[in-house]
Amino acid sequence: MTIALVDVRKAYNIGGSEVFALAGVNLTIPTGEFTAIMGPEGSGKSTLMNILGCRDRPTIGSYTLDGQEITALNDVALAATRNQKIGFVYQHFNLLPRMSALQNTTLPLIYAGVDKQERYERAEQALLTVGLGKNMRQRPHEMTGGQRQRVAIAQALVNNPSIILADEPTGNLDTKAGNEIIDVFSRLNQQGHTVVIVTNAAEIARRTGRVIHVCNGRILGEESV
Repeated sequence: MTIALVDVRKAYNIGGSEVFALAGVNLTIPTGEFTAIMGPEGSGKSTLMNILGCRDRPTIGSYTLDGQEITALNDVALAATRNQKIGFVYQHFNLLPRMSALQNTTLPLIYAGVDKQERYERAEQALLTVGLGKNMRQRPHEMTGGQRQRVAIAQALVNNPSIILADEPTGNLDTKAGNEIIDVFSRLNQQGHTVVIVTNAAEIARRTGRVIHVCNGRILGEESV
């Protein structure tokens, strides 16, 4: 499922002036690639991730996903594409504290209208995939930061998306836990998922296959690692 951006620009009106968070991005991410996006604060990398994840639209430019022009979709079709094809992982986990790991993992399937038995079967499989077979009944406060992030990854996996987008997924973790999380993403990539992460940690970026450097809303360059 190839991602292709052509001359993508994103403008915001700030104080009556038009400010471009993205200023002409051209980027192709082939199916099955493991990519890191790096850049300083305010460089546009979060805006870029929001567009890649179909959470925002470019002001100008083309975004095609698996050959489909995303900018032409209405809001309903955009949401359906996002829910069916893309899984999201966030720095702050975004788990509900009163729910177990298993219950948290079922949440995307509830929103998708999947029946209860199938929800739990799929959630269990997702948690097994990220190595939490023994922690399914624990609540977030009973788990380490690394375990909570694994639950968040299981949530992202449960709809079986082709693409996984992760925004600073190791930002709240120590080095050991962070490396374990990247191990999980590497295994998912080897299983065929396209994985894109935003990170400011060079040692994390070096564990992907390709690093994209962003600054001032533009891609400055890239490197294979």
